[in-house]
Amino acid sequence: MRKMLRLLRAVLLALLPVHTALAAPLTVAVGLAKPPYVEAEAKGGLEVELVETALRRAGMEPRLLPMPPARALADLAVGRIDAMTSLGPQADSALFYSQPVVQYVNKAITLARQDITLRGLPDLARYRVAAFQNASRLLGREFEGLARQLPQYTEYADQATQLRLLYRGRVDVVLLDINIFRALRAQEKLPDEVAQPLRVFDLFPPLPRHVGFYRVTDRDAFDRAFSGMVRDGTVRQILQRYRQQGRYDF
Repeated sequence: MRKMLRLLRAVLLALLPVHTALAAPLTVAVGLAKPPYVEAEAKGGLEVELVETALRRAGMEPRLLPMPPARALADLAVGRIDAMTSLGPQADSALFYSQPVVQYVNKAITLARQDITLRGLPDLARYRVAAFQNASRLLGREFEGLARQLPQYTEYADQATQLRLLYRGRVDVVLLDINIFRALRAQEKLPDEVAQPLRVFDLFPPLPRHVGFYRVTDRDAFDRAFSGMVRDGTVRQILQRYRQQGRYDF
């Protein structure tokens, strides 16, 4: 009996390296910290968890890289990395896009004391605007055209910078996902400033975010795995956990 157990253990140990070798490494850019979607150093977050789970189910070994979105998109376009999260199909027509993974809810946010009213995108032209990096490529064609004409418009890879600029009066309007805004406001050490009342304007529809891949085969494998997660309830369970924690409202 002991001999058989030793033989079985030897067989199992011999199989482990083979299984590990079968997992194809995949380098995935996830942007900089933007909770609840991506935590610091890509160590968790709603979007990270969904993407990482699907890639592992697809037999891949994801290597997650926190990096500025503009740099990540440039690297992906030439194949220096394999994939990138938080994209829309309009970001680069040469890439291969997954099915939607998560919805971002982008808002225009101002300080109430500024008494700003935004009825539509053209109203932004009168103000100093700070947006997230690649916003001009992700928020729709109307905004893409408008962004080129805004006299005081800047995009930031570190979205916490947007909050600091807004609360310190250096910009009038910030454009970002409302869940990211709430999470970063809770983290930022601005005790006197965060109490200021805000105005939130709905200028953008909910934005489906996809994973962009350099190779179509990787995209197809991801989509098959993610569809399986939808069918078996894994996606619903992950989303529900973040909603119950009060970290994701959609």
